[in-house]
Amino acid sequence: ATMEKKIRVALSEVIAAREHRDAARSSTRQQLADAQELMSAKVWERSIEECTAALDQEADCDYADTAFKWKVTLTLLVSKSAQTARDEAREQAAQLNNTADARFQANDYTAAADHYQAAADLDTQDAELTSQLSARVHLSLASHELSEGRTCMVSHRWESGIECFERGLQQHETALAAGADGVEVLRELREGVSTCESRIAA
Repeated sequence: ATMEKKIRVALSEVIAAREHRDAARSSTRQQLADAQELMSAKVWERSIEECTAALDQEADCDYADTAFKWKVTLTLLVSKSAQTARDEAREQAAQLNNTADARFQANDYTAAADHYQAAADLDTQDAELTSQLSARVHLSLASHELSEGRTCMVSHRWESGIECFERGLQQHETALAAGADGVEVLRELREGVSTCESRIAA
């Protein structure tokens, strides 16, 4: 009876160990699946967390699954590399934005637009930032057309002035659609068109 009891205990322990192993395997594979889904969605931080957790749990198990570990490790490396690239893009975008702001303040509107566009073209994975930068591109171009229109007015080239102001209004409309402000620029563009038209009619 004692031997039979020992055998039953031993079998129970084996079964419990197998169940624990199977549960651990199921858990780590779900973590890998979640990590890969998060990676596809470009949620790099969460993907890295899931991969790290899977590798930690795998290390605690009493079995080795080299192929699975390689899959997790590869997903982890890809996610870390993508996260680094994204962070570098955001840093570069911030630098370009600062340069663009400085050029805009110096009334160098085309240079400002070029720098805003370069920042918007970077893969920052920030839709709001990209939209803001795009808006600033068009607002800079609208400001450029406003400046060109004023130059035309100084030399009494009223038709050319209207063309500049109308191009500026088109750029301003696009800037507004992307979330820009620029109410003052809009007012001045409209005034420019009105002034040129009145001069032509005089």
